Amino acid sequence: MTNLNHRGLLATTPSPAERRAIQASLAASVLLSLLKWTAFVVTGSVAVLSDAVESVVHLAAVAFAAWSLALARKPPDREHLYGHDKITFFSAGVEGSLIVVAGLGVLYTAAEHLLSGYTPSMLHVGAALCGVVAAVNSILGTTLIRVGRRHDNLVLIANGKHVLSDALTSGGVLATLVVVSLTGWSILDPVVGLLIATLLVCSGVALVRRATSGLMDESDPELDRRLRQLLDHWVRGHQASYHGLRHRRSGHLVWVDVHVLLPGALSLEEAHRRVTELEEQIYRLIDGPAIVLTHLEPIEAHDGHHPTGDPARGHLGQIEQRRAD
Repeated sequence: MTNLNHRGLLATTPSPAERRAIQASLAASVLLSLLKWTAFVVTGSVAVLSDAVESVVHLAAVAFAAWSLALARKPPDREHLYGHDKITFFSAGVEGSLIVVAGLGVLYTAAEHLLSGYTPSMLHVGAALCGVVAAVNSILGTTLIRVGRRHDNLVLIANGKHVLSDALTSGGVLATLVVVSLTGWSILDPVVGLLIATLLVCSGVALVRRATSGLMDESDPELDRRLRQLLDHWVRGHQASYHGLRHRRSGHLVWVDVHVLLPGALSLEEAHRRVTELEEQIYRLIDGPAIVLTHLEPIEAHDGHHPTGDPARGHLGQIEQRRAD
């Protein structure tokens, strides 16, 4: 017998706060990108260029994020029986990849300027524009992360972190322009450009790594520990046992499935009542959108109820064995 609770599928559309956050991010990206490119045209600074190139990548990433946010919360359909949540990981991976490409491009330009000895101009104008960009992005990034965490939305969280890193970058560029203006150390401009580009590449790789982890259903050790602690406590009080525990995160949803072994003398109604109670405890433990799938089995002569060579049984057995090792 299999018991499936659909609680996690009820929230299938982005909340008004989520929609406003991504729309604000998209509008701000267009405006701030224009400011950065204006600053680069005026100054010719490679540090400003690194910030401007990143802004174009960010604009494309935010547009993709807005699309993926709407798609992620669509309900399951005939072509996507498990929903569309995993698009959030794909979105984060695309954004990370674009950041890496932009960082490598800026590395090349910064090295070229360092070797040629190029000197930027009109630094006070560039500094003023970078200051505005840094301030706006600081407010926007903090808001995106707060809304993303409140709604367990990876797209908004990734976008918010990107915006905050952009604010730090603009702040660094601002400081660089001020120092070059006061000291005349023009070599500082391409050096800072090299540093910013390196940070861009590292942050992009980290984002790709996180997206890959989600797409590959990498396990969460802390969630696994808490689930097993709950299950161990529950089975002791119900003359029961369990095995085959699996869990994964799919966008804003957490999926959990487990085989629960109960005394065969129980009525179907009582067995269902007990397992429903267990599911409710798991939902409270996760404290967010989730789908819990339980499979009921008699605890007596358990092995005899499975056909020899059952692929599912063999797969679950391998998981349990590896955990024991």
